[in-house]
Amino acid sequence: MKIEDLKEMEVHLNTLQSLELINVINKLGLKDKIKDLVLGQGVAGEKKLAYIKLQNDYMNKVVELIETQIPKKEYDELLLEEQTKVLESVMTEEVAEMGAKLNKLAEEVNTISANEGFDLFYTAVIERFYSNKEIILKALSSIYEIKVKDLEKQSIANTALMIKKIMESPDIQAFIEVFL
Repeated sequence: MKIEDLKEMEVHLNTLQSLELINVINKLGLKDKIKDLVLGQGVAGEKKLAYIKLQNDYMNKVVELIETQIPKKEYDELLLEEQTKVLESVMTEEVAEMGAKLNKLAEEVNTISANEGFDLFYTAVIERFYSNKEIILKALSSIYEIKVKDLEKQSIANTALMIKKIMESPDIQAFIEVFL
């Protein structure tokens, strides 16, 4: 499979493929790492929760400001250029500062998430791959409909991208959200 094709692909998993993936997660002992990545623990979790709270507060304040000029429904129907003009005309220094804090916190959360994602990826691909390669390759083979022998011969970059695409799968995200 070409890396260019993988980059454009959106991975969707059926129930059998998802169960194979859960088996891989269990065999590799990654459940807690995945839970930490999704739910956040300690400082990471606190930052994520603080971001969500600030984002909600910011959005509520922005909507309040917009509604001093026009109803929100009417605002939503405006072109982006017109929305920008309305927003600029009602924006307060306090809300602008809140937006700047939100952007800074978003960068921090993204950095934390990237580090956690890399840690999970490193554990799965580097630390535990070789001793569990049969179940990992079987799951990848099933998901991407490619022979195990072809997976073994392809570049590690392709295999890594395949795993990354699975982690980004909307089906995985939707499955996780069921339990949140």
